[in-house]
This record gives sequence, C-alpha cells and structure tokens, in this order.
Amino acid sequence: MSQHDLNIANQTASATRSDINNALQALGSNNSGSSSPSTTYANMHWYDTTNNILKQRSEADDAWINIAYFDQSNNLLKVIDGTYVANTSGTNVARLTTTSQSTWNTGTGTEATLISPSQLQSKIDTQGGQNKPSWVATDSVSTYSATGLSAYNTWVKTPITNTVIVNLSGAVTDTTNWEIDLPAGDYYAEWTLPIARVASDTADKVGIRFRNVTDNVSIGASQQMKIGDWQNLNFHGCGAFTIAGTKSFQLQAWSSEGVTIRYGNVISGELATFSIIKIWKL
Repeated sequence: MSQHDLNIANQTASATRSDINNALQALGSNNSGSSSPSTTYANMHWYDTTNNILKQRSEADDAWINIAYFDQSNNLLKVIDGTYVANTSGTNVARLTTTSQSTWNTGTGTEATLISPSQLQSKIDTQGGQNKPSWVATDSVSTYSATGLSAYNTWVKTPITNTVIVNLSGAVTDTTNWEIDLPAGDYYAEWTLPIARVASDTADKVGIRFRNVTDNVSIGASQQMKIGDWQNLNFHGCGAFTIAGTKSFQLQAWSSEGVTIRYGNVISGELATFSIIKIWKL
C-alpha cells in the first residue's frame, strides 16, 4: 500500500529509479491508504483502507465517488447501498437499495428498488392478494331445537354460536347477543341462511340481511322472497365494507307473518347448518 504524487522530479539516476518504482507501486495498489492522496488528478483511483472502499476522483477533481465495498475478511466485492443503475445515456432506471415496507404496501414509490421475499409477502397480505380468511364463522343445530323467528314484520337476529376465528386480533363472537364484533379495517363477507317454512299460509314472505348493528347499516343487499308450505329456501349474500372502529354484526331474518319458520333442514333428527358466515380481512 502506497501513495505517490505521480510526478518524477529531476534528480540523480538512483533517486529517479526509486521515485519511478514508488509511483508504479502507488498505481499498482490503487493509491491505497487510510487517507486520500495529497496530490489528486481527475479520474484517479484511491483505495480507502480505513473503510475498505474503492473510490474514483471526479472529472472536476473536486470529490471522491464510491465504486464498491471490499469485504476483506471474506474476499468479496459488495455493491454499496444506494448505487444507481443507469442506461448507456446515463439516465437512472433503478437503484440498488431497499424501500420501506409502508411504501411497498401503499404503492406510492415510483423508483425501482430491491424487495425481499418477506416484504413481497407482506405486500400481498396487505392487499388481500391471497384471499386468506381472517376468520370464518359456521354453526349447526338439530332441526327441531330451532324455535323459529321470535317476532314478525321485523328483523330478528339468528344464532351465531360456534364461530371459529383465525388470524384476526380483536375479533370476538358474542354468543349471548348473537353478534360478531370486528375491529377497524376493510372486509369482504359472504353469508348463507337456509330457512324452512312449516305453516299453511303460502303468502308469507321471508328474507335475510347481514347487518352492522352498531351503525344500523346493511352489508350488500337485503333479500326477501315468498315461501310456500314445507319449502326450503337458501338465502345467499355478499358485500365489501370498511369500518373505522370496532363494530357489531348480526345475520338477521324477517317474516311477514307470525308463522313457524325454522333455520335449516326440516327433516326430523338431522343436523342442519343454519347459518354460514365467512369474512375476509382485505
């Protein structure tokens, strides 16, 4: 490791030879040293032994430009964070650096940068790209343990008793009030409710809706249909929604008259799924 001013002075032959050898050693070692050479030239190299970085002098001879980091312990050349990738015209097309997870999630950055597998997975999860259910609620009950609607010409909550919650902190099933509490966020929901009518009046109408009972807002469209004697109907619905804070939700049913309406299959002795609710956190 050596440095030299690269200027061979007028001197004796032996001194000249020594001066030339010193200059060649400096060139051969990229002007290695713990501090920059005292005499600099445009585009000259300097290997900074303190920081293990190879540098090049600017054409204006007024600054050092980092070229690469040398890992001397493992004999590796490493590209320095923040290095730009340019085309042959010198226009930047990318940068070898990392970007914050929040920038990836929001998609606000325009600069092409590096991304790790974990950052990519987090981005996918944030956008709901894998449609992973945050939780799924399902319930079943023996047909004749269901007592039908408790009132008519009004919306009545239906049983929610065996909710399974997966990967969603803050979600709670209230089995006393038959409600599902969800924390703030963006959601997509699907629901199904089979209803069987066992009275004799064929003019009755029944329906279901998935309701944000905190704000008194329905998710998607409410559904109502006529139902005949001993007829089974499967009601299905879906909808996307956003809530700013924790809200309570009910799957509600409605009947136009005070008849016996049961949830599920009316065949005696069988178990019937009487409500299925699936909610994805987006």
